[in-house]
Amino acid sequence: MELSLYRVIRIPKGDGRLRIIHAPNDALKEKQRTYLENERRTGIRFPRRITAFLRKRGIREAAAPHVGKSFVVGIDIKDFFHHVTPGHVLRAMQFDRLLPGEIETRTESLKERDWKRAVPPIGLMDLAFIPSPREPGEYCLPQGSPLSPFLAAWVSKAIDFKIAKMIRNQKIDAVHTIYADGIFVSSDDRRVIPMAIHGVERILASEGFQVNRKKLKVMRRSVSQRVCGVVVNEHLTVPKAKRHEIRGRLHNLYMDAKADKGVDIKEFNYVQGYMAFAGHLDPPWAERLEPQLRYVRLYLFQHTSLPKEE
Repeated sequence: MELSLYRVIRIPKGDGRLRIIHAPNDALKEKQRTYLENERRTGIRFPRRITAFLRKRGIREAAAPHVGKSFVVGIDIKDFFHHVTPGHVLRAMQFDRLLPGEIETRTESLKERDWKRAVPPIGLMDLAFIPSPREPGEYCLPQGSPLSPFLAAWVSKAIDFKIAKMIRNQKIDAVHTIYADGIFVSSDDRRVIPMAIHGVERILASEGFQVNRKKLKVMRRSVSQRVCGVVVNEHLTVPKAKRHEIRGRLHNLYMDAKADKGVDIKEFNYVQGYMAFAGHLDPPWAERLEPQLRYVRLYLFQHTSLPKEE
């Protein structure tokens, strides 16, 4: 679709670069959501190793298979969304053996038609892609479109298949998961390190992607092994520094409530939200803090009009 239908948002990244978000206007976003729901209803199946952007899957499913492994290798795909092209999605359709008519319908052009009247799945590819901001003359998935995550996961199936085949051929007892642009491979066999680094790099190159070498990580048991920010050394948990931070922030809320000083609702919502996430990963840790959280929640229920003292 035309870039005029998108609002460009530039978000600073930790490495000094900018993350470019293309947010579709309301009408286009609603149309893309309609197309997304139609694709989900088609029953396309995804391997359990692909864990992002799909219902009932997430960070826990990405991290859990790697718990207790001696070696964990984390590989990041460089600028993933902006390197997913219509050709990638076309090959994904062929990989899943969609009928020629189904593919033709999805690739039908909307250029001479009113896209607002298009009916799923007619013109899926036109609705999903934008002119690439990095490669003149090419098209890519926009970060910010409701369709992009699902199509990116679809494209990941070919990568997943090749990694699984590589592991079988190498006869190494290893597991892998894919979470968005992150690929994680782990094993108790140290041979997993060169296999993951060089093998996955070759696989990504064969699919038209590059490894972001600045984010390549080889994690042994002697360090904090993290998958999607979750520690997997012995069991799933959030990093120690984050646990201490949340415990301290909750304690401050609890003391303010006990002293009847009022509670910062925004701060409470953040702490409660993070504890819900952490509790999904490490229930015993969250359960130990639950009495304080419950006390603050009850206080807020009874004193919602009280502001926190400066």
